[in-house]
Amino acid sequence: MPKKTFESIIKQLSKINYRHKISFSGYCEPVFDKRLPEFVRYARLLLPNAFISIGSNGDFLTKEKYNELVDAGIDYIVVCRHDGKTMPFQADKMLVKFNIDNTSLYNRGGLVEVKNSMFNAKMCILPVTRLFIRTSGSMSLCCNDFFDENSLGNKKNESLFKIWKKSSKFRHNVANGKLISKIKVCRKCTGLEKGGMGVSIPKKS
Repeated sequence: MPKKTFESIIKQLSKINYRHKISFSGYCEPVFDKRLPEFVRYARLLLPNAFISIGSNGDFLTKEKYNELVDAGIDYIVVCRHDGKTMPFQADKMLVKFNIDNTSLYNRGGLVEVKNSMFNAKMCILPVTRLFIRTSGSMSLCCNDFFDENSLGNKKNESLFKIWKKSSKFRHNVANGKLISKIKVCRKCTGLEKGGMGVSIPKKS
């Protein structure tokens, strides 16, 4: 993601004193980006009350890089190891998860085959509880929409808040199940949240 795009996102969030979660993750390895400590530090400076986390496979996470991220203000690092290998070190702000054969996995909107996928549900909380911003600035319906087939808008053209507000009805209709059968990536997805079947969908977001 261009630095200018990232800083614009953080500046917009600072206007509402955003104090929820910011996660550096997605279809990438965030630790591979040498700018990550700089980005974390910028987010912490403008959003002192936010919870900043990283999702990593751990391949590039060294003790030195870990210390850099902690100094920059990271709150939490989740390391998912699909190869079963242990990390060369463990630290206070790290949680190392091991995905083994009996672990339930997302199928990424039907893109990949997995042995033990999470079962489908009639509702999905992701569109109303998370905002997935791609490196291009596009705001996707969901993190499982790999090809961005259901973009809500692009922050290069509109503010985060305007896009979030104007897409509210659409997102809620996906969340409460009214549109799931009509959206290809949702129909194929087995990565719906387990809590989705009985979750209470927020009325406004």
